[in-house]
Amino acid sequence: MAAQTARIEDGDGNIVVQAVDSTVTIHGATPPKLTLVPWHLRPRPVKSDVGLLDPFTAAIPFVGREAELGRLQDWLQGPAPISVRCLTGRAGAGKTRLAIELCHRVEALGGWDAGFATHIELARFFGQQNLGTWGWRRPTLVIIDYAAGAARTLRPWLQELALNRSRDGTPLRVLLLERFADAGTGWWADLTRVSFSEAGLLDLFDPPEPEPLPVLSADDRSALRRAVANTSSPEDASPEAEGTSGEAEGRAEPLSQPTENGEALDELMAGLVVARNLVAPHGTTPVARTRLAAALAERERRRLERLADDQQVERTALAHMTAVLTLQGGADLDGAQAAIEEENAALGFATAARPLRTALREALPAADGGRLAAIVPDLIGEAFVIAVLTDRSLSAREQADVVARSRGRAPEPTLASVMRIAQDFADGEQHPSLRWLDALTERCETPLALMQLHDAFPHETLVLRERAAAATAALAVRLAGSESDDEELKATRALLLNNASVRLSALGRREEALSAAEEAVSVYRELAGLRPDAFRPDLALSLNNYANFLSALGRREEALSAAEEAVTIRRELAGLRPDAFRPDLATSLSVLADCLEAVGDTAGALLMDCESVALLTEFLRAGRRAMWG
Repeated sequence: MAAQTARIEDGDGNIVVQAVDSTVTIHGATPPKLTLVPWHLRPRPVKSDVGLLDPFTAAIPFVGREAELGRLQDWLQGPAPISVRCLTGRAGAGKTRLAIELCHRVEALGGWDAGFATHIELARFFGQQNLGTWGWRRPTLVIIDYAAGAARTLRPWLQELALNRSRDGTPLRVLLLERFADAGTGWWADLTRVSFSEAGLLDLFDPPEPEPLPVLSADDRSALRRAVANTSSPEDASPEAEGTSGEAEGRAEPLSQPTENGEALDELMAGLVVARNLVAPHGTTPVARTRLAAALAERERRRLERLADDQQVERTALAHMTAVLTLQGGADLDGAQAAIEEENAALGFATAARPLRTALREALPAADGGRLAAIVPDLIGEAFVIAVLTDRSLSAREQADVVARSRGRAPEPTLASVMRIAQDFADGEQHPSLRWLDALTERCETPLALMQLHDAFPHETLVLRERAAAATAALAVRLAGSESDDEELKATRALLLNNASVRLSALGRREEALSAAEEAVSVYRELAGLRPDAFRPDLALSLNNYANFLSALGRREEALSAAEEAVTIRRELAGLRPDAFRPDLATSLSVLADCLEAVGDTAGALLMDCESVALLTEFLRAGRRAMWG
């Protein structure tokens, strides 16, 4: 699965010649530089009402979050040379806007480099710079949005940074932003999974676990509504009222009405739809965010119709291409041209490619490097894609074909978009996004395509969990069919089996979960026999899961044996590297306590629980001492 690579470096650790499979690249003498996008210094222009809600325009004043900003500023100025932090929050919680505001605060400190690193830039820079010898010249804040999508690049990034000895006190801070992060499975677990020799990687994280972003206070939510309601429309045409005749006289009342979830974006959308007379909420029933997003997506569609008329291009073609570029996460001008030509060949637009591209440049804001951006916030962009692709002129098969072509041009962004649409909008098995996803799954003809699909599945999901478990299990089977002596291939398969066992267990499919866990233990045991330092931590993790699944099926003695073996391994690892492996030992002790209690050894269970609590207490105390001094 992994590419075969080799490097030749200069005396400063810069890569001057790199071979990846059969491709050899010779780099210039200029040292590589990580390019950050400073959105706090050059915000996007606001082209539409929806653009008011785009965090990259900063059109709405920043509200609240002083406590969170205070903690982040303390983290920036902490003593660690390199530190990584992860913020989580559901769509619209305000993660990106908070990060942009943090960049503003960093700018006020002076002497810092701060901004967003795209996933493409992360991969490019890693290909040219050995991060173990990278010497950043100034204090640097790197923000990585949608971090789960960059996990396969982030892991080697952090592995090399953990070995960096070019530390002169100049701080490097990496802030990860994502909707969900779970310590036991998924992208975060994969990112922080370490072998004995990599235990220093965990020292980079402060705090060691993702930090959930709390919901804004009621006062701050009201302030956001008022702020957006008081903005003037950037659109040239007058708004077209869609509500009931009693809407105008009740305008003040809906501003105090609760939204469904109370996230920052929900409040902004609510304020905007009321100010523009798009929705007339009644009573005190919370307003669904999907309803608000759909209303704003429809407003965006009408704006594009007016623009299409002004530019003398086909209305449906402009809306379709806007949806396609949103689906694939934007595109540069050449990429947009290629997408237009491919969609035109399939659907037969009446408008030629070049004038349509010109209209798209007017319709969409410019992203980093002159790219045409997707419609954001995500929730509104997703609603727009659904509205356009489910237009009556496109059959279900044609919709799936549009999504498949988008995946061909931009695999990872398209998969991520479809997953988010399904998470946010699918309210039943007949939702079109689930049909698109099923069609994409059927078209995965190679292990690589299936791996990309597997990686895109969120691990915190209800609507997609059956499909996620099926994709994980299918990939593990596919890799088993092509298994060789390749160590990395075996390790990948073992990881997939372990993840599949967790997902199958969550679905109540206990026998299948146990079978996958047993196979994961078998593969990890083989790998640990060959390279103990690298794979004994993974073996212990898989034994813990195996013990839990055995216990759930009433096989108590076997569960106890597996739990005891996990504790033995982790006790040895914690003795050699306490800071890295004591939390894992505490987890295994807790599992062992449950197994002991199940076989009637309550005294032994109590001892294990007490030791587990003591280890976790000491770990938390050490973390507080490191944070506060």
